[in-house]
Amino acid sequence: MEAKIRVYAKSNNRTALGIMHAWVLMNPQAKMSDIQKAFPEQLNPDCGPGKIFTLADDEYAAEWYFKNENDILLMDNDERVSVVIMWTGKSISLLIEKAAEYGIEVGSDDSVKRGEYRLECVNGYVPPVKKDRPTREMWIEKSSEENVALTDQLLDVINSRFTLSYTNSYIGLGRDGKPSNFMWAVPQKKKLQINIKVAQDPKFDEILKNNFPSNWAYKGDYYCVSAEQDDDIEALQPILRQAEKDFKFRK
Repeated sequence: MEAKIRVYAKSNNRTALGIMHAWVLMNPQAKMSDIQKAFPEQLNPDCGPGKIFTLADDEYAAEWYFKNENDILLMDNDERVSVVIMWTGKSISLLIEKAAEYGIEVGSDDSVKRGEYRLECVNGYVPPVKKDRPTREMWIEKSSEENVALTDQLLDVINSRFTLSYTNSYIGLGRDGKPSNFMWAVPQKKKLQINIKVAQDPKFDEILKNNFPSNWAYKGDYYCVSAEQDDDIEALQPILRQAEKDFKFRK
């Protein structure tokens, strides 16, 4: 692939850090899970902690990872990601080879000081502009204030530790910067579609029959419920609690 961004650095770890920042510059909508897929852990087999990336606020990030504010990767969903410091000659060679697949190459520039790196767009490449993130207001416009407000009620029923995460396709859940989508909702023109990923259970069927008589179905591995303003959202609490437990177990 023709080079798009060139990284200049003198040390292995600054070269690695520059490559990661170059990739984020090329992929402004990316999340931590995306960069983890782009640069899998096999690229750094000699890495002490065993992971190339970690959340910047993790307890052990300060010991093994770049921690200065300018070194942290800022991902699309507000995740602050740190890159591991340890890069041997073998690991940096694997990383440089992988980076080339994305149009990132490493160059030489004597003016770059040790402990720094520099990025340069080459061959006429212009990084994409980061698109506006989906918002609550966007969903209100697509649906209604009342239907979007039902998602707030769902959050109260689930747990205040979670936050609502707005995407172009649904409103999901997040916690500590990570998706936690055991429940996701889709506001529609007249109703709110609530999806809950949990094993089907007769007692859950009974709850839905009593509270959402003809507005629910089980679809493979999740319940799909259509709710309106006058429906008792709190009736979903036992189902949501079990879904959260199952989600923690899957992790």
